[in-house]
Amino acid sequence: MHPLCRLGIHQWKRQTIHGPYVTVIKLQCQRCKAWRRIIQAKDGKWVQLWKVKAMHAAKQQDWQTPPELFEWMQRELGFEFTLDPCTSPDNPLGPPAFFTKEDDGLVQSWAGHKAYVNAPYGDLPLWVEKCHDESAHNDTVVVALLPVRTSPKYMRNYVWTEDAIFLDKLRDARDLQEGEIGIYFLPKRVRFIDPGTGEKTGSPYFDSMVVVGK
Repeated sequence: MHPLCRLGIHQWKRQTIHGPYVTVIKLQCQRCKAWRRIIQAKDGKWVQLWKVKAMHAAKQQDWQTPPELFEWMQRELGFEFTLDPCTSPDNPLGPPAFFTKEDDGLVQSWAGHKAYVNAPYGDLPLWVEKCHDESAHNDTVVVALLPVRTSPKYMRNYVWTEDAIFLDKLRDARDLQEGEIGIYFLPKRVRFIDPGTGEKTGSPYFDSMVVVGK
């Protein structure tokens, strides 16, 4: 080890990663390669690493879908979405029909639509159940972008069912029959859009999947 590093005098190189929930600051000494990791919550408080997962589960989110991901899903599925039931008033993704927080898409009918859902994570159980119920209509298709979670009861009840079909490609969802659920795991973590800045966030601490219900 370098003599100065033995004295605790390091030559730090700083790397800052802005995520949807926290800012991660990585420090690595250019001499001895020692490293430190500092995590700052969005409210400015410094938190320990083990607390991050709890923050992810607890905070309600309104992070927006990247437009290129939205457009890719439409191409793969072979149709254009006609409804976004949980969006902001400016309707950034552009479906002809949409519901805002004030409209409350949970109490609205989605019948007859091809709905795209990127639900607020704070109310995720309610939205997953709503997606399941609305997809039961014969003329309705629901496509949800969800975190990959296996333990919650609502996921086991409405996503990880015995009839669920795991898709090698998202375009395979075109062959789903009425009443079937298709699950496609995205190969990369989604860098969501911060609605406050319009900029992409850092990669979240979870993988995502596209769930298609007909």
